[in-house]
Amino acid sequence: MSAAHKDDQVLDLGSEKYSDYHSAILLASVALTAFAGAAAAEVSFGGDAAIGYIDGNTVANNGMYWNADLNVSASQELDNGLTAAASFHFNITDNDNVGGDPVTVGDDFVLSLTSATAGLVFGDTEFAAVSAWKSAGSMLRDGFREIGADETVLKGNVSFGSVEASVSYLVTAGNDLQGADIGVTADLGAATVVVAYQEAIGTADEILGLSAATTLGGADLTVAYAKTGDEDSIGAKVGYAMGDVKVTAFYVAESLGDDGYGVTVDYSAGALSVQGFYENVWNATVLEEEYRLQGQYDLGNGLVVTAGLIDGDDVADDDFANYLVAEYDLGGGASVLASFVDGKAGGVGSTDVDTFGGYELNDGTTLELSFAF
Repeated sequence: MSAAHKDDQVLDLGSEKYSDYHSAILLASVALTAFAGAAAAEVSFGGDAAIGYIDGNTVANNGMYWNADLNVSASQELDNGLTAAASFHFNITDNDNVGGDPVTVGDDFVLSLTSATAGLVFGDTEFAAVSAWKSAGSMLRDGFREIGADETVLKGNVSFGSVEASVSYLVTAGNDLQGADIGVTADLGAATVVVAYQEAIGTADEILGLSAATTLGGADLTVAYAKTGDEDSIGAKVGYAMGDVKVTAFYVAESLGDDGYGVTVDYSAGALSVQGFYENVWNATVLEEEYRLQGQYDLGNGLVVTAGLIDGDDVADDDFANYLVAEYDLGGGASVLASFVDGKAGGVGSTDVDTFGGYELNDGTTLELSFAF
């Protein structure tokens, strides 16, 4: 497929076919509409769909693909200043005959209760530490855990003036709460300071991170410290804009392994955007070196062309991708995309190449028609 999807949980509707699924969704829509009218709630529906063809270099990355999703969001302002909200999505079809597909419920369900100064969020929301953390480049010891597929998080947020704090827990398979994560961000005027802490749970290590960001002489400066076990990372990152060009560079001192460094140059003027990137960092037991040169041009008639070269080399992997993308906006949320990728990852065809402009491309030639509603 052209985009990565999380594993979905099957909504068990027995042996009913698509017509029954349609009826069930229609009844749910009527119920939600009635509720919206009675309680003045805001309920909205959206969706997306795509159909495409891949001429790839592997058997698993060839032929037709298609998908369609229905997105639902609802919110209600309560009488006491709180706002209740929920969002979720149904996967209607995914690379199979529509009549034979079970409707599936995505694992991105989110339920929240918020006010102007506090909030409680449950579902597919990031842990507090990784949400607050601001790194200073590619630091080896700041690997705060991120929510994974089929995981659920309970997070509370509160703000006191210029200080925002949050705490989160992983909801385990047994519906228990484990592994406290804490994130605190304080805007001190001259600088913004972040404290992030992750409690050890399972294979996740205990991590403490401290960072501060400020602006000096027109340059954005970030310094950070992260500690995992007995090892730590100390990094500094600086970004400076000169007209249409912005240069960002970082250097990280590692207590174990070689130090890391990297530089990114961005150029943007009118319809043209170009990026050059180079990074040399120590990752666990291997040295990783990567560079990218990518550009995008908006022709102004609905057609956007993107091209680039990505190359990464280390002792465990040797990957690269040359790519060209042309996307034409048909209006109303519809677009046509054509791409060509000459890629390799570990000696096999790449099936998920992340590029400049946010595209996730397949190795080989791809044609896709997509819609957003």
